[in-house]
Amino acid sequence: MSQAAGRVENTDLADTYNTVLKMAKKRALVDATLTATAASDIFTQDLEDYTPPEVAEAIRTGAVSPQPSIASAVRHAQPSASTPNNRLITKGQLDIVLLSQRRSRISEEEFKHHVTETYHVAELKEIKQKDLNALLEWLETQQENRLEAQERQALAVEN
Repeated sequence: MSQAAGRVENTDLADTYNTVLKMAKKRALVDATLTATAASDIFTQDLEDYTPPEVAEAIRTGAVSPQPSIASAVRHAQPSASTPNNRLITKGQLDIVLLSQRRSRISEEEFKHHVTETYHVAELKEIKQKDLNALLEWLETQQENRLEAQERQALAVEN
């Protein structure tokens, strides 16, 4: 078997277009998620390029040599999938939660009651990062329920 050398015309341009479009959508979704949740400091895509701040400082001051300890430090710095993230949410994440709460039109009283009962915290700023997605999903569900109720009410008025 021989393989053609040089440039070869793409025989399935529509398939290539579709693939590129899907890749762009996925990248946009990941970017939007990281931006909206202010979580880009928690997640990284390129572990081999990531150096934890404390390791970078040790390298800068000469306390540690840059090779091979960086790779092991990166592996140890990343939380395992089974270890829950017990850090508190950031101010940016709290702002997103409060914006979501206002958009869902849940009263502050009802929202604080739900957070207190569900996550056992006294104040919103005590919410853990591991609970953030579930809380945002709950708010989204509440907003969807409100919109569906409004639609039903509008249909009932029309009939």
